This record gives sequence, C-alpha cells and structure tokens, in this order.
Amino acid sequence: MSARFDALRFDLLATGDDLLALIDALAPGDLSRPTRNGYVDVHDTLAHLAGAESGRILLTRACLLIYPLSVPQFAIDLVNGLNVGAKKRKSIEALKRDLESGREQVWRWLDRLRDADLDRRVWRDPIHGRRTLEEVIRLGHAGHERGHLEEIRRAPAG
Repeated sequence: MSARFDALRFDLLATGDDLLALIDALAPGDLSRPTRNGYVDVHDTLAHLAGAESGRILLTRACLLIYPLSVPQFAIDLVNGLNVGAKKRKSIEALKRDLESGREQVWRWLDRLRDADLDRRVWRDPIHGRRTLEEVIRLGHAGHERGHLEEIRRAPAG
C-alpha cells in the first residue's frame, strides 16, 4: 500500500476507534439524549451511522460507474430515514456489530483500489459534489463519523 492509502486507512481507523470508545463510554440513559441533527436521540444517530458505511460505498460506486451523470432522484433524507427505521429497536451491542461490519466492507473495498483510483473524479456525488474518490472517502466515511461523534458528545442530558 502507498502512503496515501496508509494515511486514509489511519484516518478511518482513528475515527472508528473514537466512535467505538464513545459508544463504550455511554451509559444506558445516554442513548435517549436528544440530538440536534435531524435524528431523535443518540440511539438514532448511532443507528444512522451503523447503516451509513455500506450505503456510502454503494453510492460512491454508482457515481463512479455512471460518470459523468448524476445518481437519479437520490433522496438522502429518505435513505437515512429508512436506515434508521430498520435499526431503531436494535441494542447498542447489535449496532456496534453493524458498525464493525460496515467498516469491514470499507476495508475490503479499499483493498481492491489502487492509487490511481484515488485520483478518479466523482463528478456528481449528491452529497459532496465534484471531488476525487480519495476526498469522497475521507468526507463520506471519516468526516461523516467525526461530525456525528461531536453531535453525540454535545447532546444535552435528557
């Protein structure tokens, strides 16, 4: 692997470790703390993250395959709502397993990429716009998790 892949993996790994540490530090009552991110509470935010990795990979692959077209009628709020609804009643342990499974999917996907792939343009990503694949991975995975980590940390007591 190249230095670029090593840096990308380190960023993803560090963010994932931070998320798992935060989950382990949560008390049962913390899961119902309200969040200010469109989800009802900390549990729903974790449910969103647990479903986001695999969906993000599919979206990015679709954007690369149909270049330079855009993904037709992609409704991020609808997709996120469906993902959260499917995981709403899951225990924190089950959500952690889903997070880890999603991360394994990301690692397997990264293992199949080459340095040149990181420079490919993702023209019409409905979330991040025109970026390189490397930027989309950083923003869509590590950056996405970091943003929600901070929201969970700032969630007021219920």
